[in-house]
Parts: sequence; C-alpha cells; structure tokens
Amino acid sequence: MKKGLIFTVMLVSVLALGYTQNASWTVNNVTTWIEAVGAIRSGGNNKEYTITVTGNISVPSSTENTFGSVDGVRITLQGNGTLIPSANGSLLYVGAGQTIIARDLTLRGRNANNDSVVKIVNGGTFRMEGRATVTGNSSSKYSGAGVYVVRGGVFTMRDNATVSGNQVANNYSRAYGSLENGGGGVYIEGTFIMEGGTITGNSASGGGGVYVKEQGTFTMQGGTITGNSANDGGGVCLFRWGKFNMQGGTITGNSAEMDRNYGDPGGAGGGVCSYHSDSFSMQGGTISNNTAEYGGGVYSNSGYTFTMQGGTISNNTATYGGGVYSINSFTMQGGTVSNNTATYGGGVYSYSDFTMQGGTISNNTATYGGGIYNDKTFTMQSNASISGNTAIYYGGGVYDRGTIIKSGGTIYGDDAEQNLKNTVNSRLGHVVYNEQNSAWRNTTAGQTMNSDSYGFWLNDGDVTIFPSNFTTSGYPTTWKRSNFNNTLSITRNTIKSSSSNYLWVLQRISGNAYTFKRSDATNTLTLTIRLDGNSLVISGDNGNGQDNWNGTWAKQR
Repeated sequence: MKKGLIFTVMLVSVLALGYTQNASWTVNNVTTWIEAVGAIRSGGNNKEYTITVTGNISVPSSTENTFGSVDGVRITLQGNGTLIPSANGSLLYVGAGQTIIARDLTLRGRNANNDSVVKIVNGGTFRMEGRATVTGNSSSKYSGAGVYVVRGGVFTMRDNATVSGNQVANNYSRAYGSLENGGGGVYIEGTFIMEGGTITGNSASGGGGVYVKEQGTFTMQGGTITGNSANDGGGVCLFRWGKFNMQGGTITGNSAEMDRNYGDPGGAGGGVCSYHSDSFSMQGGTISNNTAEYGGGVYSNSGYTFTMQGGTISNNTATYGGGVYSINSFTMQGGTVSNNTATYGGGVYSYSDFTMQGGTISNNTATYGGGIYNDKTFTMQSNASISGNTAIYYGGGVYDRGTIIKSGGTIYGDDAEQNLKNTVNSRLGHVVYNEQNSAWRNTTAGQTMNSDSYGFWLNDGDVTIFPSNFTTSGYPTTWKRSNFNNTLSITRNTIKSSSSNYLWVLQRISGNAYTFKRSDATNTLTLTIRLDGNSLVISGDNGNGQDNWNGTWAKQR
C-alpha cells in the first residue's frame, strides 16, 4: 500500500517535471490540436511548450485567450503546416503573461471574418520567426486584419516572416477622413518591433501595411513594407499619438489613393502618413518608389515634428511633395531626399516650418520647385546641401512663396559643376525663384548667403526678360502672321512656333537683336524684333527651317 502510494507520487512528480521541461505535441488534425490546447490551459503557470503542426488544420476560433489564463508560459508553434479558424474570430488570442512564438507556420484567416488573425492583449507577447506567415484575412472589422496589438501587448517580427494579403473594411470618418481606423497588415496600440520579414499586399482605409494609434509605438530596424495600399498611408499610417522610429529597413512600392466614393480627398503618404501623431523620426532605412497625391514618400500633418536624421527618401512620386509633404514642423538634420518627382516640390513641399540643418536634397524633379516648394518658412543652416534638382518652370533649387532664412548650407546654381547645379528650363531661378516679387537667383548661394535683405535675390546669370509690351503679364502672348497658319507664343523669356516642337529660350538682348537657344540642342538663333504700332516685326530669319519667322505678326491675345 505504501509502495503504491510512493509510486503514484513519483509519477505525478515526473509528469509535472515534464511540463516544466517543455512538453510537446505533434498536431495533424483538430482533435490533436484541441488536446494540446487543453493540456496547456490546465498545465499551470511558468511552463514551456512546443506544438508542431503538420498539414492544413481547421481549428476553433477564439474570442478570448486561446490558452486560457495560464501565466508565464512560452508556447512555440512550429512546422510546415497551416492553421485556419473554422468560424469567425481570431485564430490566436494571446493573453497577459503569455508568449507565443510562430516559427515557419502559416496562420491563415478567412473571408468575411469579423476579427484579426492574431490578437495580442495587454501583457501578451507574439513573435514571428523563420518563414512564419499571417495571411488571407478579410475582415469586416475596421482595425487590424492580420495582427492586432492592444495597448500593453508586444509583437516582434524577424527573419523571413511575412504578413500578407490581409484586408480591413474601408471606414470613412467625416472628422478624420479615412484615418479613423485601419491596419490591413498590423494594427498597433501597444508595441511593434520589426527586425526583419516582409509586410506586403495588405489594404485598408488607413495604413495598408501598418497602422499605429493611441500611443502605440512602432520601431522598424529591418525588413520590408511593400506593395500595400490605403486611402492614406499606403505603407505606414500614424494617428492620434502613435509613434514611429525608423532605424532601418525599407518602405517601398506602396500607394495612397483617393477614395472618391466617400468624397474623401485621401491620397496622403504613399510610404508613411503621419497625422495627429506623437512623433515620426527617421534615423536610417529607405522610403522609396511609393506614390500618393500628397507626399509620395512621407506625409506629415498637424502633430509633432517629423525629424529626419538619416536614411534615404527616394524615387517617390506625388502631385504635391514627391519625397515629403509637410504641414507641421519638419526638421532635417541628415539623410538624403533624392530622385523624387512631383508637380509641386519634387523633393519637399513645405506648408509650415521646414528647418534644414543638414543632409542633402538632390536630383529631384518638379514643374515648380525641383528641390523644395516653400509655402511658409524655410530655414537653411549648417552643412545642408540642395543640388542637382530640376524644375520645368521656376525654382530649380527652391520655389518660394513665403520666407527663406539662410545662415548656412549651399544651394547650387548654374555656375556649379554639372552634377551639382540646380536647373530650371525657363532659366528663371536655377537656385531660388520667389513668387511674391518675381525675383530669382541663378548663381550658387553659398554658406554665408543671408536673405535678410533683397540682395539675396540676384537677377543674375543668363536670363533676360522680353520687354513687357511683347507679352501680357508674363503669360504667353500669341502672335499670328497674315497668310500664314502658324502662330508664335511669347512668354517672359521663350518663344515657340505652333508648327514646331522646339522651344527657344532667350539668352541675350542687344538693342533689337535677340539671341535664342533651342531647348533640345546647342543651336542658337539671332533675330531682330521690334514693335511697329500693335504689330511685331521680325527679321533675320536664317531660312533654315525655323518656320520662316521673318515678317509682321499681329497680336491675338
């Protein structure tokens, strides 16, 4: 009797010790899954477990902690299998004091679901390793189709893990446009650390890839966020005190598009949209090849400062601010904004205070303001550099509608080396063009140049303006010659025939002699142009196919 009792006590002790030393199960159907989950739920606190999943298994969904109330447990889900919820709800619900590691496993959602694939509550931790995947969830809920991190929860992503192909319903708010909720891939009110992996092919109204809200914190150290879409924040969206610290990794190929069905302007922040957020700091990494209406790379609005200390914002496209569109304060201390394209502000469109203390804005292209389009106050200091940017009309380096304060840095002009000079096709303001008084500067503005006096705007270089009676307030004036079908359009410093693709740019005036340079070649042409009453008389045509400009032209408008 005593021997039997002793044996029983020893057996119980061994079983308990077995759980402590990492009990494990191989799961290949719903029955074995339920057995493993049940054993963990009743196995006590401070244990480690491993579940190896083989095959595709449909398992019960969770509306509460999947593994019950046990605390201090660490559960590794591994294998080459797939878990799928058999009904609406979360596939995994990570409770307080629980750590769940998904390694190589696929966690698949369902169409028309009403919850996230994985939900992490306060005090819970979820980590994706190896080739683990969260995918295929289409949720009618407005937040976090892939992974939802509640305040106090922690989510870490590393190795080749993937969050892909998830979608949340489009939620339009009259107060905040499409930004009230979102997170096709990941929704964060807690902590998300991305060390590696890929977030791709997800969609939402706000934050197609990642959505950070309500004091949530996202730290990106590596990995890639690519191919996601939203009305605002194709890659990442920050809203209502969310924080984003980008130290590495790549945000590329995402898009933010207008949702005209809701009358929502949308289309803000192809890579990153920061709206009423706590902070966005960029210390490293790359934001590239994203598209939007406002801020192809980054859109920053009415919150705290966007601080760029390093990294690269490149090859993004937008109508306003190819690289960056900023309505709140933007401080650039380092890094590079380059090779972006926009109509207004190829590199940066600033509608607030933009302070450039360091870094480089280079090789961007726009119709107005190749490097920067400044609508408020632009302050340039230290060793900052603006170089190699191109505008079609005005402001190769900077198009200014506000105030420029320059105590350092260099904005290169047409006197610089070819790879450094900012250029503008109209030849007005290779360095800076000021809209308020139609003033410009063409030659390099170096370290000590200051804009406190009008002397900053030196109308120097190779631009000379047509007399005002040849044009109408600087806009194209059309002239037509009798018995001749083509017309001439004259602007401040260009002339073009309707029967030719060539644009001729004015280089020099000497009396009535006007020398032009053809826009696509080194060819020059000198004509004598004068007014005879209300008619324009041109002579000196070289007779070499230049539309026979010789003759008398009448003003059309």
